[in-house]
Amino acid sequence: KTFIKINQKNIEYYKMKKINPLLSQIIQNNQRISVAPLFKLAKLQEQALQIVCKIFSSLEPITIEVNATQDDVYKATKDIFKSSLQHSSIAYTPHDDKILGVVVSSDVFQIQKLSDEDVNELPNSMQSVFSLLNICSEKFYHKKQIEKQKLLENQILSQMMIAVLPEAAGMNLGVNILQHNLQMAQINKFQMAKVECTSKKSAQLGLKLDYEIIDEVYYQNVSIGDENNFCWKDVPTKYNEEKLTILSKQIKDFNSDKYNFNKQNILQFLF
Repeated sequence: KTFIKINQKNIEYYKMKKINPLLSQIIQNNQRISVAPLFKLAKLQEQALQIVCKIFSSLEPITIEVNATQDDVYKATKDIFKSSLQHSSIAYTPHDDKILGVVVSSDVFQIQKLSDEDVNELPNSMQSVFSLLNICSEKFYHKKQIEKQKLLENQILSQMMIAVLPEAAGMNLGVNILQHNLQMAQINKFQMAKVECTSKKSAQLGLKLDYEIIDEVYYQNVSIGDENNFCWKDVPTKYNEEKLTILSKQIKDFNSDKYNFNKQNILQFLF
């Protein structure tokens, strides 16, 4: 396992430096390293979550050891997860068919793979989302999309997809797996995307992306329908009442202060 200890030194350094090369070195060398209290400061949460993304892409389970008080960890986790310590996530990586789980305790973030048996124990609503994510993955690699995939490979496979399960869409967010409530997540690598299972009704309730920051965010859209209707577009389309719409975005200069996430508008895991 790799341990990333959180302390209060070198905050400005890590705010200025790109974290991904550092994380690559951590993973490769399997070493312990001190970083800024990324799980403590909400303004640094994008860097903290790049750490999580990198960890998701590693082959072995990794624990993030947080050198902070339980109150600090609770507050940081609440800031980052926009929920509570009991909310964790399942991560699905379509490019290697690995399913990962995040187990959150009061002082340790432990990331481990979920077995097929664990997945099979998921309620039908959660399994359905896995099926939809599988469909999405298969379409990326569909033989008709080979050339497009090659053109978009670096972009698509460097994105992280998060399944947002709004209550208005009828998804069960209170599932207890490994004594933790789980959200769904589809993780690739370092950047961010959102998968919204939504409808016009849920969109009207605020379960949608904030398009007001379009100048800072590059949006793309994938509509999951039949094979002939599969598409990858440069701009968002209107919500389709009967389809799962995947809205992905690359963060150019993420500013969390521009987002007002809460349980009533969106539940998200990263960024």
